[in-house]
Amino acid sequence: MADICIKRWVYFVHKRFLATTLTSKTRASTVSATSFTVQFLTSTCRLPLNSALSASKKLQLEEKKSKKYLAVLSFLSSHGFSETHITNVIEKHPAILHNQVDKTIKPKIEFLLEKGISDSVIADLIVANPSILKRSLNSHLQASYDFLKSFLKTNEEIIVALRRSSWLLTSNLKNTMRPNVDLLIREGVPVGNIIKLIIRQPRPLLWNVDRMVVSIEKLKKFGIRTSSLTFIRALAVVLCLSHETWKRKCNVLKSFELSEEQITLAFTREPNCMKCSDEKIKSVMNFLINKVRVEPAVIVSYPILLMFGLETRIHPRYSVMKALESKKLIRHEKICWALTISERLFREGLCDQVFRPNPRFDGDI
Repeated sequence: MADICIKRWVYFVHKRFLATTLTSKTRASTVSATSFTVQFLTSTCRLPLNSALSASKKLQLEEKKSKKYLAVLSFLSSHGFSETHITNVIEKHPAILHNQVDKTIKPKIEFLLEKGISDSVIADLIVANPSILKRSLNSHLQASYDFLKSFLKTNEEIIVALRRSSWLLTSNLKNTMRPNVDLLIREGVPVGNIIKLIIRQPRPLLWNVDRMVVSIEKLKKFGIRTSSLTFIRALAVVLCLSHETWKRKCNVLKSFELSEEQITLAFTREPNCMKCSDEKIKSVMNFLINKVRVEPAVIVSYPILLMFGLETRIHPRYSVMKALESKKLIRHEKICWALTISERLFREGLCDQVFRPNPRFDGDI
């Protein structure tokens, strides 16, 4: 009986010893791999230490595969990627080092080059959106490019669109954007205006069609013609604001004694005014009404004022306006107009009058 107990104890100790030994070896191997990973990312890829440590938690590089990793870096470097480009790409998508150049990276870079996109632009696109190297060439990159090409007729337009929104290459545009584009065309939106939307602000075109239908009907009720440029600008705004957010902003404006009709009129004149934060709207309205003594209804004629910075534009210009008004060089009701004109016209036409002995403008302004 004693012999059996001793044998079991020896077996147990031996098993624990083997388990501990294997665990220790595994840990040593992991530590070694982590150490090499961090060293390679910091020394070769120029990543900051914190970024390298963070990447090493998800990525393990092996010293025996160094040639593979260096091949990736060499290929990128030979195709217009600067050291900064490479560092930024690896920092965002370190797993790219595990890719095979000939099978994964090269075909996608060559595809973009064949489409007339330069090395430097490709580098910028991939830094902005490393997923370009992760997506399928045929089902994503080729399909997305073909869709864009069907509307944007020149390479220059496509490049501008991609530089603004690199995600266009990695999205399923056929299933998301195409139905909305077809709907807008049926509603009478000129293709030229849709092209402007794709180039400047394409994300609204990815909403589901039902939401697009509701937004179009809303703008029609506001009296905005689908053929106008204002329509696509307004569409981009209403699509990005939920019903609750829209209602809340309207309530903020109503607190300054603006009616629903006046709010709608202000929106049709400058749709982006409704994208301002509630606090921004309150601060500008308070200043204009209480300090400048502008009637709320007058602001409806100049809704762009809500988009200007109080400290960077409205306050400085108002100080000049007060000086001009004290010299009877401008009428008080022209102040809102003066706040909206271009910087050049403001300086040359108004600001300089404060210091000129014989001003060009008289008291009839």
